[in-house]
Amino acid sequence: MSGHFICQIPLDRDFSGRILSVEITQPHTFLSVGVKDISIGTASSYITQYLYSHAELIISLFIMLLASLCLFSAFLWQKHRKLDYNYSVFGELSLLTLISTLWIFTDSQLPQLFWGNTVAVCVLSFFSFMVLPLPMLSITSALCQDSRRVLARMKCILILNAVVQGILYSFGNVSLVRMLPITHSLIALNGIVLLLFLLHRLKGSSSHLAKPMLLSLILLILSAVLALIQFYINPQVDNSRFYRYGFILFISILIYVSIKAMLNFLNNYTEHKILKKLAYTDILTNVGSRLAFEEFMNELRSRTTPFPGVFYVCDLNNLKVTNDTYGHKAGDIILKEAARCIAKVFQDSGRIFRIGGDEFAAFIQAPFHELPDYVSMLEKEIESADSSCEYNFSLSIGWDASDTIIGNEIDRIFRQADDDMYKSKMKYREEKRIK
Repeated sequence: MSGHFICQIPLDRDFSGRILSVEITQPHTFLSVGVKDISIGTASSYITQYLYSHAELIISLFIMLLASLCLFSAFLWQKHRKLDYNYSVFGELSLLTLISTLWIFTDSQLPQLFWGNTVAVCVLSFFSFMVLPLPMLSITSALCQDSRRVLARMKCILILNAVVQGILYSFGNVSLVRMLPITHSLIALNGIVLLLFLLHRLKGSSSHLAKPMLLSLILLILSAVLALIQFYINPQVDNSRFYRYGFILFISILIYVSIKAMLNFLNNYTEHKILKKLAYTDILTNVGSRLAFEEFMNELRSRTTPFPGVFYVCDLNNLKVTNDTYGHKAGDIILKEAARCIAKVFQDSGRIFRIGGDEFAAFIQAPFHELPDYVSMLEKEIESADSSCEYNFSLSIGWDASDTIIGNEIDRIFRQADDDMYKSKMKYREEKRIK
């Protein structure tokens, strides 16, 4: 193996005054070998001294871990809200930060201070390093469309490398250190592919996010190159330092880009919701509009299993007379008052729409025999409102029901209810002798 290892040698008091020799062998000729320092003392004093001298590393790891938790919390929040937005970017950012934190942690001596299995730490460090580019590719693919699946192919190559190396190491055929140049070459290839991909996106103006992402990637690649050069020159030094600084800049820019993309989406989403509400709500009466009614009917027609339901159709009597006599403001008043009465009776049980100038429709999905007498309830509500309203008004009401509505059967139910309403209106006119 290769890395930053602590070799603890217990010494008896009998060794006092003697010369201690340590022999180190390095089977990997492409790597240099050496001992950074030798300390004599208790284990606790060494741990204290190491933690104090590596405070910058510990603070960096803490910041990165905190960033990962915050990003994952943002991902869960957006998932809970079920936003129509690719919030998986925040999950990938969280994963990228977590894997980077894991690699930097296992590449240092920190885990060895409290856990004696050095080989397991080293293996974990190798594999976390191998999969490090995967979430980066996913983030780039999510923010900048990967229509040709170039990044997806690169991910497959990196996954295949990790799987093959894992199998070879498990069977003891090849050490991970000997395969390290392959991993470094693939990660370098990954950086080149990402650079070319973002340059292409930037050139074609396919994504407004390509420019800041390109800048962040250049910073990360430069820091990774410096870390690799330092690793091959002297593996014993802290060669993850350059990567730490580059990664903190990289993740900061990516967080900025992701938040900016999310805010743009939320802004567009809010505007869309407002416009949709305006389109689907009748402004005067605050009930569903004709457009909302048509979509509701399409949804009912598309159902594949029978369901029970009742349609009520209401028409405001003499609206034209009120408009001609008192003006349209008076007509608006009785329209709003009629809608308020209809909503009071049906709102808790069904859907209400204004489907014409003076016509309303209400639908309740339930067997008719289980429902109260909504017609009588609405007539009483209208009678009460009419007595206190500045202008007299009344409704003609019709209805029809079925326990086995499916497909276009809903149109027949609505037509029957509409016909029943017109019969009610004719009866009203005869009683009032209005021609």
